[in-house]
Amino acid sequence: MCPALLPWLLLGLAAADGAGLEGPPQAPPSSGLDAALDEARAACRALDYDICAERALDVVADKRATDAQRFVAHGLAGEANRVMGKDVEARLSFRWILMRDPDAQLPPDTSPKIMTFFELVRGEVHDELAANGKILGALLDVETVPAGLEVFLGDQRLGKTPLTDARVPAGEHPLRIERGPTQTVELAIGTFDGGRTVVRAELDAAHAVSADELAAYDESVSTRDLLVTAGYVAMPVLCVAGCAAGLFTSVAWVFLNIDLSAAVAGMIALPLAGAVAAAAAGAASTVGWATRPAPPTGGAPVHRIEVRPPPGQGEPEVIELPADPVMPH
Repeated sequence: MCPALLPWLLLGLAAADGAGLEGPPQAPPSSGLDAALDEARAACRALDYDICAERALDVVADKRATDAQRFVAHGLAGEANRVMGKDVEARLSFRWILMRDPDAQLPPDTSPKIMTFFELVRGEVHDELAANGKILGALLDVETVPAGLEVFLGDQRLGKTPLTDARVPAGEHPLRIERGPTQTVELAIGTFDGGRTVVRAELDAAHAVSADELAAYDESVSTRDLLVTAGYVAMPVLCVAGCAAGLFTSVAWVFLNIDLSAAVAGMIALPLAGAVAAAAAGAASTVGWATRPAPPTGGAPVHRIEVRPPPGQGEPEVIELPADPVMPH
């Protein structure tokens, strides 16, 4: 062997030996974490919730995971654990999400069992933040006539009306209410941290009659009907009373020797007075019946927005708008 080639031969042997050694494990790239999230999603769709939670928590524990990946992973783990009845683990995952984003939302097609639990945890987180002086967001109530309409805050779907205690960010927002493919109402609303905004929107031609309006109408009609009935009953009573008074006057003239002119006046005037009183009572009753009010039918549709700041931070503000912003899609 040529001595000049020996150093190169030794270097080649060393490289060959090194190729068989295992170095320290490398952290998976971000694409590997996305693949793990895809595995977790697939496991959830296949109802293999143990694998779903396991893969999702692997992503949570990985130091290279981004916040966005951890949000997704905690959501998947929380859903899987909730389905399996592991509420403690599910609450921890959902709390992680809501402590960082109190307005976070699960996908709209999430099952009611999971969605209800998620909103329960949201309420706990809000109460905890409020107790620590960190009230984030406002409450929004939306009522519509008719009910069952879709509500959107910006591009975020909030649900169907009647909507109660929906947590929304503080500030000015566009609120959109959709009535199928035919109508939409768009309103600008304001919200305060720790406050409540109440919206009542009417999409019908006339607003529904409230229970108070119906009660007031029933009371008015009952009173009027009673007076009308009393008037009609009083008519014959007054006639009989007038005739009886006239007869008594004639008897008094015969047996008590009262003045003839007084007796004649009483016999004529008293029955006449009774007849006039009876006619007046009958006329009043007829007029009362003829002017009986019609049942309430509601009024022109109105959109009502009430903004209630937190206690001690101002008075509620109420805005009523004609229901003109009802527009076809």
